[in-house]
Amino acid sequence: AGTRHATARGDATVVSDPVRGQVVYLDGIGDAVAVPLLGSGNAQTIAMWVNTAVNPVPIQFESFFHANGWEAGDLHWRYSYGKVNAGINGLAGGDLNGISIAKTNQWNHVAVTVAPTEFALWLNGLKEASRTLAAPATVTRGDGLIGAWLGTDGTTISRTFTGRIDDVRFYDRTLSPEEIASLAGRTEPFDKPY
Repeated sequence: AGTRHATARGDATVVSDPVRGQVVYLDGIGDAVAVPLLGSGNAQTIAMWVNTAVNPVPIQFESFFHANGWEAGDLHWRYSYGKVNAGINGLAGGDLNGISIAKTNQWNHVAVTVAPTEFALWLNGLKEASRTLAAPATVTRGDGLIGAWLGTDGTTISRTFTGRIDDVRFYDRTLSPEEIASLAGRTEPFDKPY
């Protein structure tokens, strides 16, 4: 994001991880990383590495990124009952839901892409769910929290992530399947072509 840097909220801290090096640790109690408004448009990608310290299966919402509030074009992206899940306010069809269950204490690469014709969720370089869009959706980029949701009242932090997050990237374009696979550390071809 160039000179638009995120800032820690609560007691979000940087810790040393034996696998990923320096990462953000969120204890799930009112902490997050605030991202400024980065723009809006009908194409974007957000990608990051996440490692939940709690079993995500019984948790309805464990946030990766949530736009502040819930207005037209806002993106909410998280684990929901252990599966990647996202919704865009104003987009028909409700939330997208992945199919794979995330494991506790394991690094996973997650990504969400919005293109003029498709909204998709990714886990470890593989597309988990997608929806064809009848018309391009204008989506807010940034203006929210990594690891939590600042609710519609503007003060309540909820839907917190407990664990470690690393290498968060916001793009003002839709990454290709090959680019997402590369970010997820894929160096070998998939069983079937893109």
